[in-house]
Amino acid sequence: MKKITHPQWLAVIALVVTLALGCPSSACGSTTNLWQFATGDTNSSPVGGGSAIATAAPGQFASGWKAPNGPLGNVNGMWDLGRNGTLTFDHLSEVGGNLNQSNLVTVSVRQFLGGPYTLATLAIPGAQCLQTNQSIASLATGGLGGQWLVIETRWSLPPGNPLTNAVITSAYNGSLVDQVTFVSTAVTVTPISLQLTIQPLGTSPAKVKISWAASLTNQLQATADLSHPNWTTVALPATVVGDIKSITLDATAAMQFFRLQ
Repeated sequence: MKKITHPQWLAVIALVVTLALGCPSSACGSTTNLWQFATGDTNSSPVGGGSAIATAAPGQFASGWKAPNGPLGNVNGMWDLGRNGTLTFDHLSEVGGNLNQSNLVTVSVRQFLGGPYTLATLAIPGAQCLQTNQSIASLATGGLGGQWLVIETRWSLPPGNPLTNAVITSAYNGSLVDQVTFVSTAVTVTPISLQLTIQPLGTSPAKVKISWAASLTNQLQATADLSHPNWTTVALPATVVGDIKSITLDATAAMQFFRLQ
C-alpha cells in the first residue's frame, strides 16, 4: 500500500454518521398504554384514561365482547374478533416526535390459542419489527383445550415518526384478545463525527500518526485516488491509549486519503 512522504500532503476524509443512543427516562421520556377490555364498549380508553382510544370492529362469525371470569379463565374480559376483525388503536401518546429522536415500541398482546382460535397479527404503520417473543400467560383455562399466550413484539420508528396508531387483525378462523399493552420510549439520535487527527512524527524515517476516538468501532481505510477511489482497510492493528485509538504509518512517496468506515 502506498504511503506519503510529507505529512502536509495527507488528506483526511471525515464522515458523519448518526448513532441511536439510549438516555435516561427523564431526558427521553416514555409512555405506557394498557387496555384490559373490562366492558363491551367498542370504543375504549386505556387504564388510567388519556387521549388514546381502542376501536373494536368484529368480523364475520364474531361473538363480540365476552364477560370476564368465563370458561376460558380469569381474564379481564375479551374480544372475540371473528374472521379478520380488528382492534384499532389511535391517538397513542406521541413520544419522540422531533427530528433527533426515534421511537422504540414494545407491544404485548394476550390472546387465546386453542379450539378454533388462532393468533391475531399486529401492524404499526411506518415501523420495523425488530423482535417477537411468545410466552405462556399464567391464566388457568378450563375450555377448548388451549392456553393464553402473551405475544410480545418490539418495533422501531425512525426519527420524526412518533407512535400514533396500530392495528390488530384477527385470523381467518377468529382470534380472542383480552389485553394489550403499548410501551414507547424515545431514543435520542446524536450526530457523531468520525474525525481523524493527523500528527507528524519526525523525519528519520518520516512517520505519521492517525488517531480517532476509541469508542468508535469503524475501520481505518485508505485510497490513493478520490476520483476513482479503491478503499482498502489499513492492515496494521490500532493501539488504544485512554480514549484514543491510533495507527502509526511510515510516510512514503505517494499521497493517500484516509477515512473511517
